[in-house]
Parts: sequence; C-alpha cells; structure tokens
Amino acid sequence: MKPRVLHYSGFGDDHHAAIDAQVNVLENRLSENDLYDKKDECYEQECSGEDGINWHVDNIFEGGVEAAKWLAGESDFKTLTENWEPLMDRDPATILRPKPLNLNR
Repeated sequence: MKPRVLHYSGFGDDHHAAIDAQVNVLENRLSENDLYDKKDECYEQECSGEDGINWHVDNIFEGGVEAAKWLAGESDFKTLTENWEPLMDRDPATILRPKPLNLNR
C-alpha cells in the first residue's frame, strides 16, 4: 500500500516515513510507552535513533502511536491501512510511476 499513498501532505508531512514507523512498531511490538521513551531521547528535530526513525516529528510519532494502539486493541481502526486509504493515489496512470530523472546536475 505504501507506494500508492501520497508521499507528502500539503503541509510537508512525510506519509511514507509515518508508514515506516508503523511497520517498525509492528515488527518490534513496541508499546505506546516505548514510543514516548524514544521521543524523549530525541532532543533535536534531526534526531534519528538507531532504528533510523525520527520520533520527534509529529506525524511520524502519531503514526507509531496509532500502530501501538492497534497492537494493544485500542485503535478505532480495524486495520492500520484503512487510516491511509483517503491518501491513496487512485489514478492507475500514476501508481508506481517512476520518478523523473534529474539530468541537470
């Protein structure tokens, strides 16, 4: 589903990074408390822990918290993917479209 979700919001939020955070939470079975600990370890906006995720960025942290709540059975969503459905690119012509090459380096 990730390749079909719009990469950035109109506000510049990185949706793909938030999805990566959710995957990390699921793979490592992290709790909401674990995420608050990770966020507390980040004191700078550029902070990125050993997992490569910047838990200090709001939409990334919130995505992780939603995944932790889902794991704990406390989410309003049946699946985590239903949260992303409104942000999916539904145009078949653009799905998995390769990025244009920058030949002017």
